[in-house]
Amino acid sequence: AAVFVLELHARVGVLPAADWTHEPTLASCVHANPLIGPDGLVLVADLEGRLSWVNERWEIEKSWRCYGDGRVHLVESRDWDPVQGRAIVVTVGVSPFLALNLVAGHGAQNPAPQEEPSSLFPILKIWLLTLPAPPAAAAAAAAVDAAATASPHLTLLRSAPISPTPNRPAPVSALAVSPTLSHIAVGLADGSVVGWKRVDELIEASLYDLEEAAARANDPAQAGGVVVASTSKLRSVVGGGGGARPFQPGGMGKLRIFWEGNKEPVTNLGITTPSPLHAATATPTLFVLTTSQILALPLAAKSKTQLSPSVLDDHGAAVGCARLLALGGGKGSAEGELAERMVVAREEAIYVYGPDGREGCWAYEGVCLLYSRKSFREV
Repeated sequence: AAVFVLELHARVGVLPAADWTHEPTLASCVHANPLIGPDGLVLVADLEGRLSWVNERWEIEKSWRCYGDGRVHLVESRDWDPVQGRAIVVTVGVSPFLALNLVAGHGAQNPAPQEEPSSLFPILKIWLLTLPAPPAAAAAAAAVDAAATASPHLTLLRSAPISPTPNRPAPVSALAVSPTLSHIAVGLADGSVVGWKRVDELIEASLYDLEEAAARANDPAQAGGVVVASTSKLRSVVGGGGGARPFQPGGMGKLRIFWEGNKEPVTNLGITTPSPLHAATATPTLFVLTTSQILALPLAAKSKTQLSPSVLDDHGAAVGCARLLALGGGKGSAEGELAERMVVAREEAIYVYGPDGREGCWAYEGVCLLYSRKSFREV
């Protein structure tokens, strides 16, 4: 791991390679998602606010400065449109400046909106990641737009400060994104959990605006009344006047308090999605893990009142030692059906939790420092 971080930062150019043998922790976050793209997705964040794309040869293909000279704390990703090579990346970080303009996207300036007047609040950002085309497709499209297929692109869609309590910022300790991108939850060091609902609709609206801005830029003569076929589920026609307008990232809407907490730091979060057999009636579950408890909280998309969480266990989990996995054979699952469950690694055993409580465990010897997964079948 130290050699891997050394090589990454040597390529990015943050510090000379020799310095990384003594300070490998200057990589703030390493995120991997094997379900995105043909070869999976690996993103590395550093303490200077950059997010870097790492290819299958462990080379930095492209870097984006996402938080000025601040830092990226947490990263999550979800597939969005595999056919068009689109994914969504969610980041949490801090910027040292009161306002930040960053360059991202398809080779054009994509200014970030002005952030809150206090740089103490963490900022959540939602990005559109356009994946590089496979070699065969890239060669076929090179005559049309070689730059668009040569490397990945990152475009800022939405951003918002994580400020549930004015003038009293709390460090972010955990991040969870639902598989359908309907919910985003953020765990804070003061024990509370906040977030947003119906995030997928916000992303759809941003993609619509992005397509409209691209159409106006490509055909300025028709900027007064352009009609464009859109891939957005919300709207299919772009209309209106007012001249060519560049795309502007939007906000996130109302920040909701999912759970006020018990003053113990949140160490891990996870949001399940209902299985296809129960999608019409089931409700997503938010797993909240603290230093001393594991809780399950239903997330009703249209409910104005938040339900109380149920305590699954009076033993918590350390930071980074829990993960949602799709497993079979649990309570309420049909034969051969997979359902998402929270898997927790402690010093004595690995435990599996469903929405109704603990479902199983496997004992082992040793100290768990970090738990992750390469696929749904490998722990």
